[in-house]
Amino acid sequence: MVRIVPSACVAETLNESGDRSSTQTPARLRSPSRLSLPRLPMRPRPLLAVTVLVATLAGSCGGEPKSQTPIDPPPKPPVDAPVVITNVTVIPMTSATTVLSGQTVVINNGLVSFVGTANAPIPAGAVTVDGTGKFLLPGYSDMHGHFTRREELFLYLANGITTLRNMAGYAWQVALRDSIRNNLAPQLAGLPLQGPNFLTAGPAMQVGGHPAFGGPSIDSPTAARNAIATQRQWGVDLVKVYTLLSEPTYRAILDEATKAGLPVGGHTAVGVGLLKVLQGYPEGRQSTVEHLDGYLPNGQLDAAEQQLEDLTIQNEVWNTFTLGIRVNQATLTSLKASEPDGVQYMCSGRVNSWRNESVVNHNLPEYRALIKRLFDRGAKLMIGSDAYATYAVPGFAFHRELEAAVGAGLTPYQALSLATRAPAEYLRRTATTGTVEVGKQADLVLLDANPLVDIRNSSKVRAVFINRVYYSRTMLDQMLVAADCPN
Repeated sequence: MVRIVPSACVAETLNESGDRSSTQTPARLRSPSRLSLPRLPMRPRPLLAVTVLVATLAGSCGGEPKSQTPIDPPPKPPVDAPVVITNVTVIPMTSATTVLSGQTVVINNGLVSFVGTANAPIPAGAVTVDGTGKFLLPGYSDMHGHFTRREELFLYLANGITTLRNMAGYAWQVALRDSIRNNLAPQLAGLPLQGPNFLTAGPAMQVGGHPAFGGPSIDSPTAARNAIATQRQWGVDLVKVYTLLSEPTYRAILDEATKAGLPVGGHTAVGVGLLKVLQGYPEGRQSTVEHLDGYLPNGQLDAAEQQLEDLTIQNEVWNTFTLGIRVNQATLTSLKASEPDGVQYMCSGRVNSWRNESVVNHNLPEYRALIKRLFDRGAKLMIGSDAYATYAVPGFAFHRELEAAVGAGLTPYQALSLATRAPAEYLRRTATTGTVEVGKQADLVLLDANPLVDIRNSSKVRAVFINRVYYSRTMLDQMLVAADCPN
């Protein structure tokens, strides 16, 4: 099990306050010494009812945080200027061998309208982006993330992430999700908050509430049914289960979620065990297992483990393996000596909690071998960073997760497929996202170097295209400034 270090969500993660100036020195240049089954279609929901819920919860652990940066009134939809990217290398993620050089890519009305080498139809008023020496891919999907300040969405965007599955949320995050979907998100520090597109769970189902993100105590089937009723009223996209649940309570969660059309994802409840999670119940089955929770019960591939892996494939249960967190916890000494990029944007309380953690000696060779076995057998896998766990900075940790996947024996293309094509399949959106093809959404990331040669190049983001907005490198740098926590 990946260890979650408790934190004071009321004091640190949800009630941070303080104004900032948009003219401060870019945080990325400063020293860090200060650091302290998916429901589709995803229909827009009325904002008024959610706003009332936000007001009701304000001041609690789940209340809406006071923004770090000035919030302007919701702007009018940004001008939808077409974009033409010239002479770019396209990595469409349609196959491991398809790489298209010298391409012109046209983005119009939020869609890819042309990919080719000649006679590109250039729309009037198009903005031209020189793609020489650049690489264009589908926008990344982080399928297990967290955020507790609006500004942290900028960290995801600046790292090329255009889709996020937020695995613990409250009503204010549901409202923010809807405002992004409806192109009504507030500006932060004068910057449009037009992504990432995200799904969100409510508070995790857990006895005593989540140790880091809070929530009501789910200590009985009745408490579970009441909590899901509340979360349905908010409009969550999925139900998150955690570790301390009895079997009757777990089955009640499956029952209520299934009736509501909500997928269930999360940890393996100790009162249930992974075998039963994978088998499912008459009430339903958990659609995703996070962190490989419950696998390798005896620390190695044996008959018990083989049964779990066979059931995983047979029942098509998805895994978001978050191997990077295990790597971070096992190599904590070196991480503390040389903290990873992105730490400088985090609040001091969070960073100090990481600095106070102890090394956890996970059996990394066995977990790496497990991931490779599952992938080779066609299991359903996705990339997720588990941002906020040990030295996992939102956005930045995603690239460490890709590196961990390659370290487990996957090729760079295979690792990238788990962050592009696989999430589109899980979300049942393969017709519109996951690859760079004509007619699909123009949620794209432009890189300065080829990630198929070195997976670390996935982080060399030059531009992001999402929801009809072109975020240049200059704008991405401004977003990093806006995301910096002042305390």
